[in-house]
Amino acid sequence: MITNVIAIEFDVIRQQITKIEFGNFKNNLKNLLNTVENKIIEKVETSEQNVTAKLGKELLQATNSIKDKLGSSYVIVEGDKILILDKLPKEEAVNVMIINSGGIGFSNTGINGTFISAWLIGGILDMQNINVINLVADMIKGGTLKLGSSLHESGILELYDESNTLIFQFDQNGITIYCDDGRIIKLNDKVGLCGYDSDGTPAFWSNIDEFYMRKCVVESELTISEKLKFIPIITDSNTGIGVVAII
Repeated sequence: MITNVIAIEFDVIRQQITKIEFGNFKNNLKNLLNTVENKIIEKVETSEQNVTAKLGKELLQATNSIKDKLGSSYVIVEGDKILILDKLPKEEAVNVMIINSGGIGFSNTGINGTFISAWLIGGILDMQNINVINLVADMIKGGTLKLGSSLHESGILELYDESNTLIFQFDQNGITIYCDDGRIIKLNDKVGLCGYDSDGTPAFWSNIDEFYMRKCVVESELTISEKLKFIPIITDSNTGIGVVAII
């Protein structure tokens, strides 16, 4: 980036330069942040999902937070690293960002504190909180998955097959399973467990403690209230159904 030096502070006792001020550094950084802000606004305006708008608002707040620090941040270039500080001298800084060949680290406990967030040169991103509009990943590992909540919206979990066809959905309306022949299975607090055929007619359903179905096939045996049992009878000469009372 081409810039101009507009001021230099020189310590006559130590015979060295203590401060250099660049003329257009702040303006160029502002223009860059304005470009980011415009891109976010454009993304939010063209999105059809409320979650994108909510997240875009948080990104705008983050952008404004960065803007507020313009003029109150300090950069120190040392032999093996670059330090960006909120206060000078560096030993008194609280919020620190360090850049070296290992990656980028972030600390809010000073230069000698713990860098709790980092972007390592090997591609590993360690963060406590990450706000993302669109995340594409081959594998996600973790102990707890929260959908919605923090955005004050209901979460949605969708599962697609290799042909990009929706086969499973988990949202505020419960669980919905889409079969390849047009059948649908639903599980929620309104219908309980219900299976629909391809034309939307219920094939089986539950009602609190009762279960219904249009057709039923039992291959082995059927027991009713531990009092009566229906079992198939298959011999060399006869086939049929045996009804056995359970005593």
